[in-house]
Amino acid sequence: MEKIKRKSIFSKKWQLIRSFAVLFCVLSIIFFSNPIIRWTDLAFGYGSTAGDIFSPPRPVFSVEINDGAINTYSRNVSIDLDGGIDARTMALSNSSDFDNVSLEPYNIVKEWDLCSVAGAETPATCAYGIYTVYVKFFTANGIASEIITDTINLAERPPAVRRDSNGDGKIDEYELNLILENWGSEEEGNISDFNDDGIVDIYDFNLLMILWSGESLSAAASPTAPAMTKVILSPAVIEISPQKTFTINIDIDPQGIKNYTVKMQALFPADLVEVQSFKFAADTVELDETGYSEIDNKKGILIKTSGFPGGISTKTNFGSITFLTKKAGSGNIKIGDESFAFDSNGEDVLYAPLPQSKLTVKTAVPTKEAAKPAAPAKPAVPAEEKKPVEEKPVPPAPVEKPAPEPEKPAPEVKLPAEAPEVLPPEQVKVDVEQRISEAQSRMLLPIKVIGGGMGVLLLVIIVCLMIYILRKK
Repeated sequence: MEKIKRKSIFSKKWQLIRSFAVLFCVLSIIFFSNPIIRWTDLAFGYGSTAGDIFSPPRPVFSVEINDGAINTYSRNVSIDLDGGIDARTMALSNSSDFDNVSLEPYNIVKEWDLCSVAGAETPATCAYGIYTVYVKFFTANGIASEIITDTINLAERPPAVRRDSNGDGKIDEYELNLILENWGSEEEGNISDFNDDGIVDIYDFNLLMILWSGESLSAAASPTAPAMTKVILSPAVIEISPQKTFTINIDIDPQGIKNYTVKMQALFPADLVEVQSFKFAADTVELDETGYSEIDNKKGILIKTSGFPGGISTKTNFGSITFLTKKAGSGNIKIGDESFAFDSNGEDVLYAPLPQSKLTVKTAVPTKEAAKPAAPAKPAVPAEEKKPVEEKPVPPAPVEKPAPEPEKPAPEVKLPAEAPEVLPPEQVKVDVEQRISEAQSRMLLPIKVIGGGMGVLLLVIIVCLMIYILRKK
């Protein structure tokens, strides 16, 4: 009876041990065979995409509007985002409830409209004031971060900096590109309408040239000046042959009055010459717009316009024209009446009369060569006298010698076979050790292949099999 009782107690203990062992085996197999289950799924911002389990927490999330600027003069801003290594999608909103907001792929930069409304039409106007942008980051499993925010003040552009489109404190290529993009626009309040006349045109371009150097309009403004700017063409006289090229330089001499924008119209005889190319001088800003940049070799018209940032007040090169002559003839290359030079008030200060260069294309006249006297006849060379051919005596025929008897080959001497090469003991030992090492490597190859998680899984299975066999016994 006591023996049966002891056996029962042992069976209960063994049953408890077996239950724990089976539970350990099952959990181990599930964990090592399923790489999706990781501790990184338990909280946002821990671990890494590589599946590290005990990685430290990631840095704090960040959202920054316009590089942390306090004010903006435009409703369209740029947002820098940092959602960490686990972020896969994100949501942005101008309201804290994220109403009607859809998830979008995570990105570190986002262009954003401060007045946009999710699921509704974007309003045409945007009131001045403080605006807040709300952001959430999400992992691949949809786990969300806390709400991250940043604010910025949408302010009215002060008159002094109203033309500074991007608020960087200077007028430069950025504003130039905006003027070219908005050229001809009559939109009310257009940011490139520098003079508020309701259209983006050449006068706004002239103001851009004034402000480019950082000079204020009040400092650049001057009383209406008399027309003093001269245009100089050089050379003034051109004489050349057909199918030749020549260059004319255009210089501007403001004579002390600052010029900011200059347009040159050159007229030329299209039947005599054609424009090959035009080259602007250095430190000028070309205006490539309709009516301000044109080359028409059929009508004989060239139009080029450029700005001088900060203005010019002394003689300065505008550019150079390269022509190709076609045929003989004469004509004039001159500056047309549509040319102008604007001062700080947008007034044309170009001085008349406008210059011209005289062109003459001449065909080369061949010169007659003087007749050369005939060369004296050369005396005839007398024929050589034929000399009698001397007869040479015939040499006697050579006497043939009897051919020598062929030599008998020497008897072949057979050498004894070479003895097999005997390796030294040290080399034999090294060769045997190398072969043993290769055999061991081939035997251990399956063991080396099994590693990492598979090795642990194999060990768990072996332990489980041992427990099962012992239980059977």
